[in-house]
Amino acid sequence: MTIPSYLLAYFFTVSNESEPISTTMLQKLTLFQHVVTFRITIPFHLVIVKVVDRYYLAALQQSPKMVLSISISPSQECISIKELFNSTILQRARYRRIKLYHIPCQSRLDLKCFTDEVYLCLCTNERHVNCMDFDRSNNFLCSFNDSCRNEAQCLQDHPRCPSARVCVYTDCFFLVINVNLMPKVWAQH
Repeated sequence: MTIPSYLLAYFFTVSNESEPISTTMLQKLTLFQHVVTFRITIPFHLVIVKVVDRYYLAALQQSPKMVLSISISPSQECISIKELFNSTILQRARYRRIKLYHIPCQSRLDLKCFTDEVYLCLCTNERHVNCMDFDRSNNFLCSFNDSCRNEAQCLQDHPRCPSARVCVYTDCFFLVINVNLMPKVWAQH
């Protein structure tokens, strides 16, 4: 997998009494970084990680654990329904199309999850489908882009009260880092 410049992680807490509660965290990655640590104080049942424009099922647990170590591989990708259904089915209204969402879970035993424009759907152990709202349309753009230079895109983890901000540079941008009295080091971001 290609290592991105940042990760978005969606933590879901599920309850029988209410809709799932979602918490989003943003983490900047450095060049050659392969391990990311998220510190979250609320219990969670499900973690979805966005890597570039793809979503991955990182964790699914019945009872929340405080510490998890997770590796993400291509087999955990939540595939878009555009890759699962033909154009005739995709042209149907969502309420007609959703009736068919059990088919990918039953026909593809390797499939763990998939997404459409509104839902994140999980394939259960019994090969049934379980879908929930998955709002990916949150605008993660910073309200003020004054903290990033060289036309980088500023992203933040919450629209009103961000706890993390990152600057995303184009692939060909080079940054000069001058640390203490050490010679200049060139790093690609």
